[in-house]
Amino acid sequence: MRTPEDLFVVTQAQYERLELEVVGLRDLEPFAGSSQYDRLQDVERALEQYQPHFRPEGR
Repeated sequence: MRTPEDLFVVTQAQYERLELEVVGLRDLEPFAGSSQYDRLQDVERALEQYQPHFRPEGR
């Protein structure tokens, strides 16, 4: 698995793309241990890390 820093986000558009990716991955209902599940976990961690910068109000 990656660290949030591996999914380096510098623009609002990149952050929003990760938000959309999480929605799509959740819709797939990936099984634990699958590559989609690992990606979902990576992206969720990155969103948590970058949220204070791109969504300071906690939306």
